[in-house]
Amino acid sequence: MIEIFTIVAVGFAFALILSIAADRFKVVMDEKVEKTIEILPGSNCGACGFSGCSAFAEALVKDPSLANKCAQTYMDKEKVKALSDLFGGEAGKKQKAVVLCNGGTKCTDKFEYDGEKSCSIAANLFQGNKSCEYGCLGFGDCVKVCPTLAIKMNDEGIPLINLDKCTGCGACVEVCPRKIIKIVPEEVPVFVACNNPTLWEDDLDVFFSSIHDKGKFTAMFDKIEVYKDKIFQTVGCTRCLKCIDICPRGALEFTVLEKNLSNADTYKITKTDQGRINWSDRFCIYCKRCEKICPENVISVEKPLNGSFNIDQNKCVECENCINLCPADNLSFTEGKNILFDNFCIYCGLCEAVCPTSAITVEVNEEDRPIKKIQNYCSNICKKCKLCIDACDKNAIRWDEKQNLPKIDYDLCKDCLSYACIDSCPLHIIKMVDREEEKVPVSIIVGR
Repeated sequence: MIEIFTIVAVGFAFALILSIAADRFKVVMDEKVEKTIEILPGSNCGACGFSGCSAFAEALVKDPSLANKCAQTYMDKEKVKALSDLFGGEAGKKQKAVVLCNGGTKCTDKFEYDGEKSCSIAANLFQGNKSCEYGCLGFGDCVKVCPTLAIKMNDEGIPLINLDKCTGCGACVEVCPRKIIKIVPEEVPVFVACNNPTLWEDDLDVFFSSIHDKGKFTAMFDKIEVYKDKIFQTVGCTRCLKCIDICPRGALEFTVLEKNLSNADTYKITKTDQGRINWSDRFCIYCKRCEKICPENVISVEKPLNGSFNIDQNKCVECENCINLCPADNLSFTEGKNILFDNFCIYCGLCEAVCPTSAITVEVNEEDRPIKKIQNYCSNICKKCKLCIDACDKNAIRWDEKQNLPKIDYDLCKDCLSYACIDSCPLHIIKMVDREEEKVPVSIIVGR
């Protein structure tokens, strides 16, 4: 009997202690958090990026703009209204996802990939199988994680987003290893479907290195005495400096001789007697401009490559890419706006790579094939022609020097009616967002 009373007393004591502790240390949940949890689906799927609906509710009370992170809630108008009423304002940012790539099947493969069809896995193997390191790998990781089934792969191997189904939750952004999906304001009408900031000057440097020892430059810049026509005559460079003025790469320069430097302040330095011309093999591209202009024929240049240049004038959109970027200044416009090709081509292929309409083709002769000209491995990357900037009458597009791509000011763009930028882009890289009228309610969340 005593044992029974002892057990009851101990139990009562523990119950009293637990009751006091529960009262002392109880956690009072915010009433607004409780109401938010009641509105949320309660599936605890984690697709919002939080550990469960309770954790998401706490974050949502602090920042109501996160409401669209829960796609199931944000696709339900009644739930969105309930959240908006609870928070005393609009819940969730009206945002959508867009894909910054237009390559897909138009972008060549570096190698044949035979692994698991996953972008994240393929990206870890030599930075992916696509030759463009900024382009879509095409295995659809974004499709698999989209909670509203708003994404599908199109026939060109690029994700196509139905913006009427997309809630802007960002699940696709997080899973993309190339970071080519971007969340933008819902009212955005157009976007630039390319993420490649190619700097052609880098490709030129690589090309120049490959032809460094293939060309030949010889010049007689020093004067010599020769016996000619029964008299001694001075022949050689006359220091006219025409070669320096015409060199497109700064490979020639005139320097004052050291012995004359001390006299520079006392009398005029003459380019004929007090200096000499120096040639730099680091900058020379062997275009033969200096050879052609030299009046004394003291310069001889052998090109490293030979080939052919062809242009379809009907395809030219006068963007001037080829003219502005030609390292030999070999291209220019005629009065009739046709591209004029001179004889100083080094067959680097840069003009072909930057032409947005594929109007130019450069061929290298068979014997020079080991030297690779500059190639554009994706036929649909932004060619930096800037025609979209010229076409926009609202000044809504500017050139982003840091990204080396066109950048759209959405505040200026959203009221546009003409969308001339879309028509101006030869490669259709500036795209209208894809919208469908059909509204499909979603009741199932696909967890990650």
